[in-house]
Amino acid sequence: VCLDQLRRHDQAACERLPHLAVGFAHAWSAGAGDVPQLRWAPWTEGRSPIPTMLESFSWYAKNRRKLPFVIGKASWPMLTYTALNDVPLEERDWVLKRYRGKKLEDLHDIFGQVPYVSGGLDGKAKTLANMIEFGGVCTVNTQFQMACMRTLGIPATFAGGPGHCWPCWIAGTDRDVHFDRANDLGNSDGTIGQWAQSWQLKESDLSLLASGLAKGADRLRSAELCAAAVRNCSEAVTDSAVSALLRLLAGNPYSHRAWQAVAVAVRSGGVAPRTAVRALRLLGKSLHEHPHAVLQVLRTMVCLLYTSPAHETSLHLVCR
Repeated sequence: VCLDQLRRHDQAACERLPHLAVGFAHAWSAGAGDVPQLRWAPWTEGRSPIPTMLESFSWYAKNRRKLPFVIGKASWPMLTYTALNDVPLEERDWVLKRYRGKKLEDLHDIFGQVPYVSGGLDGKAKTLANMIEFGGVCTVNTQFQMACMRTLGIPATFAGGPGHCWPCWIAGTDRDVHFDRANDLGNSDGTIGQWAQSWQLKESDLSLLASGLAKGADRLRSAELCAAAVRNCSEAVTDSAVSALLRLLAGNPYSHRAWQAVAVAVRSGGVAPRTAVRALRLLGKSLHEHPHAVLQVLRTMVCLLYTSPAHETSLHLVCR
């Protein structure tokens, strides 16, 4: 529905920026174009209305050459976070005027431009200009950096841990896509607080996504499509289907959905021990920099791995 609305509104812009259009459709789909999904509603108090999906998309299409982040080269899973921007149009112009010409590394710590003051915005409109003038606690400087980065095209969100929240984002394009964060105060893996699909997303999931996009978005998509086929295949062909999926994961191992499909197939008992060994070895070799992802996969496999002698032997072989 949302993608059709965007096409009817500006077909030419959708053709120039297809990934941005899909990102907008994904981010706004729950409200059928009325509001972005799961926006941080309290931060709209006292401000101008949130731009509609069509207004916001048009703003990015018009100003794309002024942004430090090249939205025309980014993939839609990243741009979903950009599309979640609920900053009013006049404040977006304020952001452009303030930060135009800055490089991404210059924006890493702009949360520090907000004075740390308890209750600084009490009784005041929660505009970006007021945040800088009157200050606030971590929620304020996080909202400030997230809003400014999204306005500049950067796919940003925020994460939270015990008593604290902080901005995080995916930066770079092509083979240089990477995950970054600021002011995390030592928190290891925060829960993502604003996302177009799930409240259970973690920073480690975004880091895995960034690695997958850097390895190649097409390969990542191929692995996820194959994973869908594995989940729906008959038991008789499960082992060969998983083997095919493992070949794709060897090319791009950073798909959470694909690894979960492998794990479920192993747990079901439809995978030969040699295939399970192959999967475990590839998992350990390719995702050693993403221990949270490895742990999630093993948790899905664990029932069978600890109850089937054949698969328990396979696990011991991998560990050796």
